Amino acid sequence: MNEEIVGIIVLLALGTLTSILVHYLMSKRTLAVVLSALLGSLLFQFLVYLNQGHLDPFILITFVTSFFIIVLISWLVSIPFSKHRRETTD
Repeated sequence: MNEEIVGIIVLLALGTLTSILVHYLMSKRTLAVVLSALLGSLLFQFLVYLNQGHLDPFILITFVTSFFIIVLISWLVSIPFSKHRRETTD
């Protein structure tokens, strides 16, 4: 596997894990989506920094791109959480 594929896998896994954790802890859907995207993007940038030893020269572009990818992941993760919360309150 080359570096790009590993980076995509790490981003998807990190986005999914942070989304699950934040949606488990928070009940407000939009706030949880935004917060998990921020946390996931920051953690991804930190892992890139640890891997490369320096900040990426395109850090703003990668931050915005990873933010929107994790927003999509987090929105998909929020569907079962909101469905479960609706069923338990009824």
